[in-house]
Amino acid sequence: MDLNETAAFRLLANKDWRMSNLYWIKDKSGNKVLFKPNWAQKKLMKPHYLNVILKARQLGCTTWHALMFLDTCLFNDNVNAAIIADNKVNSKEIFIDKVKFAYDNLPQWLRSTVSTDKNNVNELRFSNGSVFRVGTSLRSGTLQLLHITEFAKICVDNPKKADEIISGAINTIQAGQFCCIESTARGRGGSFYDICKRAMDMEIEKRELSALDWKFWFFPWWQETEYSLDHEDVRVSKEQTEYFNKLERELDIVLDTGQRAWYVKKAETQMDYMTREYPSTPE
Repeated sequence: MDLNETAAFRLLANKDWRMSNLYWIKDKSGNKVLFKPNWAQKKLMKPHYLNVILKARQLGCTTWHALMFLDTCLFNDNVNAAIIADNKVNSKEIFIDKVKFAYDNLPQWLRSTVSTDKNNVNELRFSNGSVFRVGTSLRSGTLQLLHITEFAKICVDNPKKADEIISGAINTIQAGQFCCIESTARGRGGSFYDICKRAMDMEIEKRELSALDWKFWFFPWWQETEYSLDHEDVRVSKEQTEYFNKLERELDIVLDTGQRAWYVKKAETQMDYMTREYPSTPE
């Protein structure tokens, strides 16, 4: 084995390198681009076993987990991974536009090394024995990797399905395996709120997490650099100015003119949904 081959194998053995250099995605404009983790995704590179994420919209949490699961399946034998979406349309979109798109655009040598024995509308079954499924409810079998997206919406729209996920899919995850629940908020109620609240309480109390405790993650709108508007003629009301100033004082942050303008213009459309879809604080 020559030096170039040795260096290549060393790089391929590094998961962080693979996650930034192997996978292609569709960006928000529909363009094919090489995936590079953003600030939120970089934080998720070092997760706990069980993770619950309260977040603003469009931060790429599902994309990250789709690629991370795909990578784990490709470079490890006999892994069972799954993503649960809130409905069939989103389930199909995640599978086709995130999972299958990333696999189909891998280097040919890698797809030849780990080929797909089964490749249908919601499942990739690989030649190394690993399986990656995307669906709306998964109960049977044992999973090593599970991601549940928009769980708060499921809890509100379909409480029976939420109960099925809690009692079924999450119970397929054994202690020490990986699970992530992520969602924008839907009020102070339901399983998503309960899990967030318990995880937040443990964080506040600075208690050490066991393999069966949930780690709380919060990704607010003001940390996303794209949520800024370069436009001078945006009227910010007295109440909005007071709100921004209050956030700066309480969170020890600075909200610049562009961030304030973006929030004001976005709120014109979102109205009462703004704090749900683009939260400033967990509360």
